Amino acid sequence: GFFANLAKIQGAEEADLDAAFTLCFALLVKLANASQSASVATRCAAALSEQPERFSSLKLKLLVNLFNLLEESSSLRCSILVSISKLALVSNQSQLVVSPLKNLSCWIPQWNLSPAQITELYLLGYQVSKASNSSETEQYLLKYMKSVDNNNAKAVAEAKPHAADALIAALGSISSNLDSLLELPVVQQLEKDDKLKTKYQLAQIFAKGTIDDYLKYASANGEVLKESGLCHEANLRNLRILTLCTLGQTQEKLTYDELKKSLHLQDSVEVESALIDAVVSGRVDAKMDQDAEVVVIKRTSQRYFDRSSWSQLAEKLGTWKNNVNHVLNTLHQVQTKAKNIDDLVDDDEL
Repeated sequence: GFFANLAKIQGAEEADLDAAFTLCFALLVKLANASQSASVATRCAAALSEQPERFSSLKLKLLVNLFNLLEESSSLRCSILVSISKLALVSNQSQLVVSPLKNLSCWIPQWNLSPAQITELYLLGYQVSKASNSSETEQYLLKYMKSVDNNNAKAVAEAKPHAADALIAALGSISSNLDSLLELPVVQQLEKDDKLKTKYQLAQIFAKGTIDDYLKYASANGEVLKESGLCHEANLRNLRILTLCTLGQTQEKLTYDELKKSLHLQDSVEVESALIDAVVSGRVDAKMDQDAEVVVIKRTSQRYFDRSSWSQLAEKLGTWKNNVNHVLNTLHQVQTKAKNIDDLVDDDEL
């Protein structure tokens, strides 16, 4: 029946195509044999994925209907969701898939998927979100890169350009998750890639380097900056904020002259402008003494937080805990002595 005449059905008009697949789906739910049911669903999904230029909206609707017919825990849902996402991408209808993909984190544990399947789903989630300008794009990209099997050369090769794009996107925002990205193995592999290593080097400068490092880089890699769509002045502004974070970790007071040198600024007005940018960014809390030309740092955020930073934090918390315990012990001793004195006074009065 249905599959024997599939070629004719696929060449039919839109209404006939809709009716044929809708009837097939109605019969599908009545099949008692699970293996046969899975085979029919798989063949239907494959058929609807062909010729995406014909009736793509209808085919998307039919694929979604097929997806919803299956049990929520059915692993077949994964391959059908892949078909839905790919068809949405090639037919420029990604916005229709953005909302359903938000359930990925709930579906994946139910489907008992291989690492490769999980990676494919997150990659499609990223591509769909990016095509739709969704706010979820960065989250999908991060999940995708975390899921890549670094022992799979093909998967790593496919992920590298996306990893480089993620770094460049992170450099455009002072509040980005650059440190999290640089900790990912697939991102670290960019360091050895002849075509992409310059982008990795730029990210390392933003994470730990100086403005001198950046100026040398910019002089040698102007084409990389242009190709990446990064603005030189914006890069300098962000790096000055990050440099203030670094300086503020070790110094409570900074003179204008020190800041002119460290931040590559010409005069006091530029120093004050850079400080205002840093405060507005939320990364630095400081105040200026314009008469004395001194900046007092109250607080700065950690510029780069990696595994070693956790050890430093643990050490600081340990020191803080010991100091608190010392204060509490001292208070306890003072209270004990005061009580003993009170007891002696009471005894004398008696």
